[in-house]
Parts: sequence; C-alpha cells; structure tokens
Amino acid sequence: MNPSGAMGAVNAMHDAIALANWINVLPSTSPKDINMIFSEYKAERYPLAKKAFETSRMLSKLIEKVRKAQGRIEPIWG
Repeated sequence: MNPSGAMGAVNAMHDAIALANWINVLPSTSPKDINMIFSEYKAERYPLAKKAFETSRMLSKLIEKVRKAQGRIEPIWG
C-alpha cells in the first residue's frame, strides 16, 4: 500500500482479526483444514486488500500530478 492511501495499518488490523477468527474455528490441525481456512481467509480479504491497493495507487498518482502542476517534482515516497 502506498502511504497516500492511509490504508496499510487498517488493512493489517483487519487481516489479523480475520485470520484469528479463521484459526479460532479451525476444525483440526490437519493440513487439509489449515489449507481450507487459508483459502477462506484469502477469499475474504484479498478483494478488499486489492481495492485498497488500487485506491491508494490512484491517490498517489493524483497527488503526483498535483505536485507536478505546482512545480514540485521531487518524489514524496522513496
């Protein structure tokens, strides 16, 4: 995530909670069940994380255009 989107920490917290919830309902520690919960976790979190990434990227590009229009061409983020 680009810092301009301000979503990195929020997504990290949501990821941790979602993963903890899936681990909490883990039926067993068999590889099959572990793979199942990770698949469910990915299905739940990936679309939201992808959208947050795309939004922060778009916002970063917009900020860069505004800064260039203002004559400030140095990059904000390393």
